[in-house]
Amino acid sequence: MNDVKKTWCGPVYTLDPEKMERQFNRLSAEGWQLEGTGWFSLRYRRGKPNEYRYRVQYLYESRDGQRDDYVRGLAELGVELVMDIGSFLILRRRNDGTPFELFSDLDSRITSEKRYLRTHGLLAAFWLVLAAGPLRRAAVWYGRILEYAADLTAESGIDLPRLWAEGILTDALLGLLWLIMGVGFLRQAYRSAKRLRRLRQARLIEE
Repeated sequence: MNDVKKTWCGPVYTLDPEKMERQFNRLSAEGWQLEGTGWFSLRYRRGKPNEYRYRVQYLYESRDGQRDDYVRGLAELGVELVMDIGSFLILRRRNDGTPFELFSDLDSRITSEKRYLRTHGLLAAFWLVLAAGPLRRAAVWYGRILEYAADLTAESGIDLPRLWAEGILTDALLGLLWLIMGVGFLRQAYRSAKRLRRLRQARLIEE
């Protein structure tokens, strides 16, 4: 019987903490407990079904200097740090049948979610703006090939379309890579905005 299981794990900017939590807890219920990471993968080891409950927390920058103290404080409450994935802390606690919540009040959860949303919104804007430059250059040079390359090649004897095509390809690939990163962060920000809206609605109900 194989005691190790692996699942796909995409780049950090594509990860959704809620989906990660659901996956970890679903596999825990099946007896697979998170152990470590591999090359674009997560590794699990066979254990007892429902032995642990998992939570994924975004560690915003203002807490970076206090990270060790924060993790030690969680350990005193029986919460174990399994690993870090980017700015996410993967935490777990032995399943004793009681809820496993990192924040006991809605205001703390709203504050954490707002920081997550702001950080990922800024990162999305940064990568999307960065992608605009090479994509625009690629489009401009492609237009020049269509308009001028044939005449200039005839005059100079140099295969200008081929030379320009190399630059276009480089810019297009670079712009596409940055665009994918920007869209990934934008999707995270969108999901965060939905979670924040739910939290605010819950606080209104409490009031």
